[in-house]
Amino acid sequence: MTTPLKPIAVGSDDLGHQSKAPMLLGLACALIVGGYFLYAAYFKITDVRQFAVEIKNYKLAWLEERFIHIPAILIPWIEAAAAIALIVPLTRRGGAIVIGGLLIFFVYAVYDAAIVRNLKISCGCTGKDSGQAGWLTIGRNFLLLAATLASVYLPTWRSKSVASVEPSGVASGSPAA
Repeated sequence: MTTPLKPIAVGSDDLGHQSKAPMLLGLACALIVGGYFLYAAYFKITDVRQFAVEIKNYKLAWLEERFIHIPAILIPWIEAAAAIALIVPLTRRGGAIVIGGLLIFFVYAVYDAAIVRNLKISCGCTGKDSGQAGWLTIGRNFLLLAATLASVYLPTWRSKSVASVEPSGVASGSPAA
């Protein structure tokens, strides 16, 4: 009787022991993206009027000027909550979904305003002096998106090692029925 092959986790050696490098990289990505979003949210929360001006400068056709204060108030708090969720391993996936959605929306908004309509505006990413919106902003957002994905898909620390499951669906070491 042959012993079936056991799956080995990504970043593990032949014995199934996980390497710490992918785990550290995933943690570093979560801390960097989460830290960046907390930093960005802080300046928007402390100067909501300025952030409302930054949003207004994008001249979003679907957002009437009288409603600009709503996203100016909500977006920074959503960013802060998602950043904290990304940093905490238990809520990382939820935080990554929200941050990923925000980043995709931000890429769209910058592309539409700065590239397609050629508006010379500040990106508004980290407050008043964020720098001009353009290809660098889009590139940074894609790097943040890649790091967000890496924080979720790279292995994380667990209290027990990754359980090996036999092809029959029974965990190894369990008595067979």
